[in-house]
Amino acid sequence: DNTIGRKICPYIMPCEPPVSCGANSTCAFGYMDYYAPYREDKQCNRLHYTLRDGSCFAPRCSMCDISEENPHFRLDGACVPCPQIPWLLPAIMVFVCIIGLGAMIVLSKSKVSRNVLRIGVDYFQVLSMFRTAKVAWPVEIKLMLFYFQFFQMDIDLTGPECAFRSIVTYENKFYFKALLPFLGGALIATVFSIVYVAQRIKKCFSRRRAMSAADTEKKVPAAAVVTSITMSMVYFLYLTVCRAGFDVLNCQDTMPPTGKFYMVSMPLEECYKDGGMQLRLLPYAVLLLLVYGVGFPAGIAFIFALKKKTILADQSLRLQDKGD
Repeated sequence: DNTIGRKICPYIMPCEPPVSCGANSTCAFGYMDYYAPYREDKQCNRLHYTLRDGSCFAPRCSMCDISEENPHFRLDGACVPCPQIPWLLPAIMVFVCIIGLGAMIVLSKSKVSRNVLRIGVDYFQVLSMFRTAKVAWPVEIKLMLFYFQFFQMDIDLTGPECAFRSIVTYENKFYFKALLPFLGGALIATVFSIVYVAQRIKKCFSRRRAMSAADTEKKVPAAAVVTSITMSMVYFLYLTVCRAGFDVLNCQDTMPPTGKFYMVSMPLEECYKDGGMQLRLLPYAVLLLLVYGVGFPAGIAFIFALKKKTILADQSLRLQDKGD
């Protein structure tokens, strides 16, 4: 109605998730509809209205509270409190990843099988998936399942947007998750390349030309170690990467239904809308699921079928400590 000076007439939309709405037309704890701009350009998100005082307005209580007094971040579609030290959890995850890469390098060089480790990680990853099920778990089991989620190595659990809110967005995290196994493989290849160059330089400037007993000992080729560790990373991150692709495709109607579908992981993002984030990420999500979700297990099955005799021979030699 332009007669009262409004350029737009906002309409009422159901809250998504439903728990974001409180009593008496208020937002529940951890959610908000009015908030101050936090972007560097001082502009509101395109999904919100910019009011005359410069604040932003969301048509429903689906925005996580980002105030300094009560910061929240989105996890599994709901808003949860940020850690008291925002940068600590991301730093811990990076440290654990570095320690894990170092351990895998040592195990690969020592020719120690990582199958037992893979079985354990698989077990905890599958158990952690029960946390998101619509089941009233006891508090003890729910807490245990929450800690099991860290075995998925999902960066969402650390709430990086709490410490770097202007940089870490849903779209940036999607691309990072999709490229994470390959970034890790590139990092390992770089480290091995540096070590190889350093060893070659040391050998060229070494005065002692005679080969020592350690030099004559057969070593696992560096390329084999890099390939093995990279494949292990792809294996461990399989659920996390595939879930990132499915989250883009996972859309649902509101309660009560309005005929419009919104992303479950980002309730303010309308699906299949021109210019929307979901439609922009959709081709990459489908490609990710085809290449990573279907291509990885299919590629492994193809290699096993193609190299069946070689694999069986290698297993027989390994039993006699002769295979490599």
